[in-house]
Amino acid sequence: MIYPLIMICVLIASLVVMLGKVVPTFAEFLQDFGGQLPGITVAVIGASEFVQTHFMHLVISPIVAALALKRYFKTDSGRRQKEALMLKIPLVGQLVVESTMERFAHNLALLLKSGTPLLESLRTMPELFENQGIYGPTFSWIYHNVQKGGGLASSLERTGLFTPMVVSMVMVGEESGTLIDVLEEIALFYRAKVDVLVTRLTGMMEPIIVIVMGASVGVILMSVYLPMFQMASGPGAG
Repeated sequence: MIYPLIMICVLIASLVVMLGKVVPTFAEFLQDFGGQLPGITVAVIGASEFVQTHFMHLVISPIVAALALKRYFKTDSGRRQKEALMLKIPLVGQLVVESTMERFAHNLALLLKSGTPLLESLRTMPELFENQGIYGPTFSWIYHNVQKGGGLASSLERTGLFTPMVVSMVMVGEESGTLIDVLEEIALFYRAKVDVLVTRLTGMMEPIIVIVMGASVGVILMSVYLPMFQMASGPGAG
């Protein structure tokens, strides 16, 4: 997922350089010739002037907003809203669910394998998922429900946040006394699914970024060269 982020940074930097340096140079050249400029050229020059005038605001505002969001997402309300939003986004929501299934199964299997009792193992789950605003409190509820005598599988099912496969396999593990083995199988299964999903998301993002980058550069170049072509083919040409 790092490569797409690098491409986004390159795209933003390229647009800033072109709008802040390249376009103003051509704008002065075109204005010296006079005449009516195409709409696309006027729009790009306007965008260029906006970038130059508000450059510091455009740099500082996203940084301030990012820091404010980061601080908000550390609160219970912020974490809850963040995860609720992520769960609604196609593929991203799937990634959140499947990665949570993998982490839950992997960590619980490790704790049980080390000899930690089930109830004590479940008590540590909220701490492991404290950055998740929905699943974190859910694990706390699961712990208390099992503490009151509820089964693990039935507790998972009642939350509505665990996949049917996880619920059914945990139920089999509880009934057959092979919970650790079942949890390890769940972790392996979802780890493979997460890897495939991350590859898929990355593969989808890269062409979109390339298209946006190409279209942005193309619009800027068109806005610069279109007036030149009009001048060259105008009544006074030749």
